[in-house]
Amino acid sequence: MLAALASLDPEKMRAAFNEAIGILPYSHSPENEFWIASLMVILLFGLNLKPRAEVMSLNGRADCVFDLPEHKVTIVFEFKFEARSNPKKLDAKLAEALKQIKKRKYVLDGNSQPKVARFGLVFCAAKGERGFARVGKADEIDRSLTAFAQTKSTAATKTSRGSTASTQASRKATAAATKA
Repeated sequence: MLAALASLDPEKMRAAFNEAIGILPYSHSPENEFWIASLMVILLFGLNLKPRAEVMSLNGRADCVFDLPEHKVTIVFEFKFEARSNPKKLDAKLAEALKQIKKRKYVLDGNSQPKVARFGLVFCAAKGERGFARVGKADEIDRSLTAFAQTKSTAATKTSRGSTASTQASRKATAAATKA
């Protein structure tokens, strides 16, 4: 499972998670999103990944966040639950999870790893198909490059503002010289 997580490949993660969940008896099937999120936090804790559940941000809470320090990445999971095996509903739930991650900007600040990978995971509880039916990557952000781009953009803005101020000062001087 660690190799699947480190790969940041949604399909490898889905297969590894379903293998782990497959050992549970059907009488212990997840009944809602909170149940599956709790199960996954316990599973990740068992792998000594020190997952954090319901991680607050300014715009909401990410369901699960953990670091893979040896790979210099923080992974964010947003879970969704679907009781029936309906491909359109499963796709819609995945789209909802990915949109929520991006809109709420889960865990882009305040972690120690330079890279953040954010995933939506949809669990299907349908009889005979119990498991993660959809896993998608919202994005993968290298914060060190983002910080560099923001610094460069800020410097360009300051230069642009300085040029504008210089141009305005030059125009005023020209206008004053013309009047004199």
